[in-house]
Amino acid sequence: MKPVLLLAFLILSYGCIQVQTSPTAPNETQTTQPPSSCSDSDGGDNPNTKGSVVVGTGVYEDSCESGASVREYYCEGATMKSDVEACAPGYTCSSGACILKPPSNVTHAIHLCTETDEGDDIWTAGTLIYEGANYSDACQGVYNILEYYCENDSMRQKSVGCGTGSKCQDGACVAPERTCSDSDLSDTLIIGTTTEYAGGIVVTTKMDYCLDNDTRNEYYCEGGRLANRSMDCPQDTYCASGACVSVCDDKDDGADYETASSVKDSTGTHSDYCVDYTVLMEYVCSGTGAVAQEYTCSGACADGRCYDSSELKCKEYSSGKEARLTADSVIVRSEFDSCSDYQTVLDYSCVSNSIEFTDTSCDDDEICSDGECTAITGEGCHDLDVDAPEGPIHVASLVALTTNDSIKSVKYDSCINDITVSEFYCDGELAKIDYLTCPEEEKCVDAACIYPYTCIDSDGGQNLEPGQVSLMEGETAVRTERDACSDDTHVHEVYCTSDDRIGYALLACPSGTTCDSTDGSCK
Repeated sequence: MKPVLLLAFLILSYGCIQVQTSPTAPNETQTTQPPSSCSDSDGGDNPNTKGSVVVGTGVYEDSCESGASVREYYCEGATMKSDVEACAPGYTCSSGACILKPPSNVTHAIHLCTETDEGDDIWTAGTLIYEGANYSDACQGVYNILEYYCENDSMRQKSVGCGTGSKCQDGACVAPERTCSDSDLSDTLIIGTTTEYAGGIVVTTKMDYCLDNDTRNEYYCEGGRLANRSMDCPQDTYCASGACVSVCDDKDDGADYETASSVKDSTGTHSDYCVDYTVLMEYVCSGTGAVAQEYTCSGACADGRCYDSSELKCKEYSSGKEARLTADSVIVRSEFDSCSDYQTVLDYSCVSNSIEFTDTSCDDDEICSDGECTAITGEGCHDLDVDAPEGPIHVASLVALTTNDSIKSVKYDSCINDITVSEFYCDGELAKIDYLTCPEEEKCVDAACIYPYTCIDSDGGQNLEPGQVSLMEGETAVRTERDACSDDTHVHEVYCTSDDRIGYALLACPSGTTCDSTDGSCK
């Protein structure tokens, strides 16, 4: 019986005992470890204004603990602290602040959002009032701001950077001093670059560009800021690459036959060139456009200019098999002894300061080979273009078959159609034939593959002007390609190579410009 009595005694003694947890007293203080900095948007221990404390990267907002008390965060030096504080008599807690209780005859509160800085404006320090509580814009460090603003009669907030060169001060972003520079000082005849700075830091850079042939977009400075306007080009000029240039601009100022130059007009750039060893095609301005004038040089033509005979020197090389005409270090003309057919030698030689040639016929028991007459010594096959540096397909030639002391027969190359050559060649002592296709863009003309086109570039070469390239056969354009954008900052530039073919280059747009897909130019 004793154990039962003991158990009953324990139940009666302890069954009604309860463990109670004491709530946090209203004035109990919580303390955090000191951070590197502390800022309070409502100015300190102010229970009647909702505020926020910024500690490092953390943000702590005042909040209601109950209907009559508020959790108030505040700074004490560099240390964040918080208290639970009771609202004053006649006040109640709402949205993190103690506010005056509404009269007893009011059944509900009117929620209205108002602010002093007219919205989301980081450049003006403002205070937002919502449900009776105040929220002031506050700096978060040196370069960021906590901005309060109203949206659809509700409170919103965001943390945002002030931007390049700007700093936060007293709850507002402060812009640095703006300055501006213009390289062309609004001169329409020069392409210029205009740059705007903020506190010495580059904010933006823009380059002038053409709107059309007669108008350009001019960037300039106004009140320390970058601005732009449309400007008409002066009379007798047109817009090219962002500058107004003369309608016809002759780089050598007229017919200067001893200077290789070019003329630029609204259709493109036209460079002087040699038609042959003595004839120059010189471009000059006539009215508003470029025209070509044919001129016969007194000495020789090379690299788009004439040389006087007194400037020329002629010298023979390779035991007289090459005659070379030079002016200074420029090779004006070079000719090698060759065979015009199987029994005729073209013999080139220097005569004074010029190159001349004579036709020399071989004897009946000789054959022309490698620019000289050689004796026929037996049956054989002789291919006159086998050693041609440009390749047999590009030379109209023949194959001669010989007996012991004479020529038995001759086989001539020919064109089968526009792109196929019937090419004879030697296989031992026998003559054989191949049907060869001309390379792409070449045609078979007079028993040889030739490139029949002349290349014309409207913008004069590799530059950032909008342009196009055309391959011309006589007066007919058989192919045209235009400059285009490869991406936002690069131009796929088409141009003419030195051998009249189409070349391609990738050109970067200048800083501050982008590629315009309408014409492949940088603007």
